[in-house]
Amino acid sequence: MPPTTSSLHQIDAHPLETAPPLLRTHAMSYWHRPRSGLKYPSGCITLALWCTGYVSGDYLSADEAPADEPVCGTCDGRAAGAGQIPGPDGRRLVFAPRDAQPLRNCPGSRTALYEEQTGGRVGRCRVCGAYDSIRAVGGPCNSRAAIVQHEPGPALIEPCPFHRWKYLVAVGQDVACACTPKAGR
Repeated sequence: MPPTTSSLHQIDAHPLETAPPLLRTHAMSYWHRPRSGLKYPSGCITLALWCTGYVSGDYLSADEAPADEPVCGTCDGRAAGAGQIPGPDGRRLVFAPRDAQPLRNCPGSRTALYEEQTGGRVGRCRVCGAYDSIRAVGGPCNSRAAIVQHEPGPALIEPCPFHRWKYLVAVGQDVACACTPKAGR
């Protein structure tokens, strides 16, 4: 499965690394390709499809769709463009999810993931190592201190293979994705 997903429905859900190439439920009229998946502590598995649908519970799976049954074009095209499967007829397809773009701003920007430096006006970002100002952010109902928005510094942490930098939490003196065992899952 591709390494990036933007969903984390439950912190204690475990991201899946593999899934069947094609799947469908009895109610679906096409075969679909999974993009990502989660296994919950209850044992339930939910698979997100490239076409933005979801499959949970009982489903049929196959390595290849039967000749007389169609495959979802959106799933097939996006999976091929992302490099999950070869493109049809040798065509080069491109699918660039927005999370795969280079970072303009550090994921630690505007968060409390910083270490206060002398005087309390400057902080070192725990996500990338950059030094920047600490300011009040949020409105009257959500005010807090945070490091200002900044470009990624020289020590940017490695992204989670499933969530990139979307769910960062402090783990002692380190920062990690909320789905990692170190984060208390």
